[in-house]
Amino acid sequence: MARRRGFSPARNYLKLHLWLRHRCNRLTIRQRKVIVYGLSLVYLVCSIWMIAQFFLPQREEVLPFPTSQIVDSPIQRMDSLYARPSNYIHHLAYNSNEK
Repeated sequence: MARRRGFSPARNYLKLHLWLRHRCNRLTIRQRKVIVYGLSLVYLVCSIWMIAQFFLPQREEVLPFPTSQIVDSPIQRMDSLYARPSNYIHHLAYNSNEK
């Protein structure tokens, strides 16, 4: 009795690759050009959109906590060797836009 092999990503990838190569070899030169130029156009549009994000105005997001007040909260730093508190660091968070 032959054992059935389990799921193999490498085998499935190879089958897909060979199937796709066989299908692409059956295309005409014109169909290949249409596919290459179409994919290039999609890539160009996506690239331009990603670059344009740097130059477009950003949305102001409302934070769930007030940023106009000074928030003082101790953060406990743990000693890496003994896992015990070595000292406390006070963290100040404030909004630098308001004066």
